[in-house]
Parts: sequence; structure tokens; C-alpha cells
Amino acid sequence: MRIRLTLYLLILLPSVSFAQAPDNSYGMYSTFLDSLRFHKGEKTVFVVRKTIDFGRIYYQSDLPDMVASYRACLKSDPDKDCHYLDFAYKGMRPIITKDTLWLGLIERLSKKMKRSFPIKNKFSPELKVRIIGKHDYLKYFGKKKERYTDWDKFYQDYTSNAVLVDLSEVVSDGQRAVFYFGERCGGLCGAGGLILFYNDNGTWKYLREIGMWIS
Repeated sequence: MRIRLTLYLLILLPSVSFAQAPDNSYGMYSTFLDSLRFHKGEKTVFVVRKTIDFGRIYYQSDLPDMVASYRACLKSDPDKDCHYLDFAYKGMRPIITKDTLWLGLIERLSKKMKRSFPIKNKFSPELKVRIIGKHDYLKYFGKKKERYTDWDKFYQDYTSNAVLVDLSEVVSDGQRAVFYFGERCGGLCGAGGLILFYNDNGTWKYLREIGMWIS
């Protein structure tokens, strides 16, 4: 009986493994970071935070409001009622007008961002990525208000080409994928927004970034 069970499991496991969807998250992260490296320079070092409590960050609360506002304006007069949204989230309206399923995906992302998500260093080896844990992060930015001296110490340890990166979990429905990306490079240097990918015959391709804030 035990031999039969073992043989059954050996036959079953490959099919179970094959049926599981591959994790493409780090492929998408790497594709996007590589595009940033192209603009920022080959020496760019991405210092990625290991875990982040997005629920305590102000811009996470913007996502439900953004989705609700777009749904409302698309039902009325988009050219009139979506005008202020077009200014705040450039490039978003053409995408959701063509495919409203993006809005539901962004809602799912907002819910995911309410809990902590651990990042591992599974990025492309071609990228210079360093993972920074909470303890080390607080050594530089543990005070309530960041100072230029905090960034000086950060750059001493990670080089002047370093960029501090926040990444959320990737949310996907198999055809579309979205995650949050934020970068900081000083007290008044940074930006963040939604990164959109689409599935093109099994290959995940970058669609565009929807900016949410900049400083």
C-alpha cells in the first residue's frame, strides 16, 4: 500500500508543479528597474527596503479614491469630469477607457498594501540591488524628520549612486499586472506611482508608469 501511495505521489507531483503559475514578480521588478538604470546610469545601486508598512504611508490611501473617481467620471462626461484626474494621474485615462478591468486590479493592490510584504533579492544579477532591513533602515532614517546628514551616511555606505526603493507586492489577473514603486534620493528628491505590465503571449511587458507623487 505504501509503495502504491509513493508511486501515486511521484506521478502526481510533476502535474501539480506544472499547473502552478510561475512567479513573474521579480522579472517585472527587474525589467522596470533596468529601464530606470538606463536613464540613471549603469552605476545605479537600488537599495530596496525588505519590508514596508504601506498602510501607514499617506499615498496608499489615494488608491481607493482614485479608482472611485475614475469610475464616477467615466459614467458621466469623461472629457469634462476626468480633467482633474488627467492632471493628477497622467496617462491613466486612455488605459482604463480601453480596459476598465485595470480599476479592479488597482483595488486589489490597495488591499494588499495594507499588510507587510517581504522582498527577497531575486532580482536580475545584472542589476546592482541591495536589500535593506528595518533595523538598518532606522539607522539612517529613524528620526521623525529626515535630515541631509542622514542621507550623507546612507550614501557613504551605499555610494552616491544609490537610490532607496519601495516595492509593493505584484497583483495580477493573468493578463494585467500592477505594483507600486517608490524611489527616494534625498530630502526633496523622490517619486512614486503605479507600474503597469501586460501579458503578451506569455511574456510580461512593461506598459507604463502612472505617477502619484513627486518631490
